[in-house]
Amino acid sequence: TFVCFQVGFGLARTGFAYVILVALVSLLGSFSTSVILSLVAAVCLNYFFAPPLFELRVDSADDIVRTALFLTTSLVMTALITKRKRAEEDLADSNVRLEAAQRIAHVGWWERDFTTAHVTLSDEACLVFGVQPVDLPEWHGRWLELIHPDDRPRVAEVAAAALVRDGPRYDIEYRVVRPDGTER
Repeated sequence: TFVCFQVGFGLARTGFAYVILVALVSLLGSFSTSVILSLVAAVCLNYFFAPPLFELRVDSADDIVRTALFLTTSLVMTALITKRKRAEEDLADSNVRLEAAQRIAHVGWWERDFTTAHVTLSDEACLVFGVQPVDLPEWHGRWLELIHPDDRPRVAEVAAAALVRDGPRYDIEYRVVRPDGTER
């Protein structure tokens, strides 16, 4: 407030600076803290930047509108950021539960992006295959080598069919021969 007052920002520019401050506090703090900060900032806008200065009174309708717009923007932004933070926390909790379920059931997942050839394996899938995530370059060839030799032709056929547009869903069970020689 002091810097904005000394620089001569005026009500609109200072309100914008306050909105940025409230957004940052919303990202780091809590909803109630951001709401209180928004209310305090609205009072500061009125007291320091709306004529008559240094009074909690506004004589200009434009200043009332600007202050109301600041307060509305600030509170809406606080609510949206809080909602987003809650959604991120819920997603993180869901991922923790999913990983626990995979670990308990010894089931993992893997995904291949055909445009980049990038493959992602869940931690449990890495355990099933007996590989580390750093072992993933050239995954398709590596994956075929991990399949039991008797199962490879059938798995390759099902995988190729699943790649055809409107082809069957990729759903197959097969044995894995891990790099240490154990069979799963």
